[in-house]
Amino acid sequence: MGNPPKQFKKALILEDIESSNHWMSERLREAFPAIQVDQAFNLRQAWQYLKPSHHYDIALIDLGLPDGSGLELIEYCNQHCPQVLMVVVTIFEDDQHLFKAVQQGAQGYLLKDMEAEKFAQNLLQIAQGHAVLSPLFIQKIMQYMRQLGQSAACKSLPIVLPLTRREKEVLACLGRGLQVNETAEQLGISVHTAASYVKEIYRKLNISSRAEAVMVALQYGLV
Repeated sequence: MGNPPKQFKKALILEDIESSNHWMSERLREAFPAIQVDQAFNLRQAWQYLKPSHHYDIALIDLGLPDGSGLELIEYCNQHCPQVLMVVVTIFEDDQHLFKAVQQGAQGYLLKDMEAEKFAQNLLQIAQGHAVLSPLFIQKIMQYMRQLGQSAACKSLPIVLPLTRREKEVLACLGRGLQVNETAEQLGISVHTAASYVKEIYRKLNISSRAEAVMVALQYGLV
C-alpha cells in the first residue's frame, strides 16, 4: 500500500571513497533505471554541480570529507533547494554530526555496509515519501539525546505536548522506529488514518521528518 515511488530523474552523490561512490551510483540506477547521476568526490566538486543548478531530486551525502563536512551541503539544500531529498550515508562514526543532520532536515540515513538489494529498496521507500531510519540510527539518536538531556534543539517545543491521545500513541510508535504501516497495524487503524495522524503531528509540532519525530518522542518521554 502507499504511494507509488516517484521516478527520480537526477541525483547527486557526495562521497570521497571512489568505490563507495560508484557502488551508490549503481544502487541508484537499480532503483531508478533512467536516473542521471552526478558524482562528487569532495565538497568542492559538489558545489560545482549544485550551485549552478538546483534541479536534483535526491542527494546521497557522506558527512566526513577531506575538504569539509557534508553538513554544509545539507544546510545549503535546506535553505536554497528544499525539494532535494537529502540522504545521509554513514558508518556512524560521529553521533553529534548525525544529530546536526537531523536538525538540517535530512530525510534518510543509510549504512554504507548495507546489502545492495536492501539499499536500493530503501531508496524506493524514500521515493514513496517515507523517511528511512535504520534501527541503529534511532538507537544512536536516543543515546545522544539522553546524554544531552534538555536538548537546545527542542527548547522551542511547548511545555505541554499539544497532541490528542491517539496522536501521542502514533508519535510513540514513530519514536520506536515503526513505519506508518507498522504503526497502523500496532494501533488497529488503517494506513491512511495513520498517515493522516502523522501529517497532523508534523503540523502541530512544526517538524518535517521522522528523525525529528523520534527526538520529540524522546523529549516528552514517550519512548
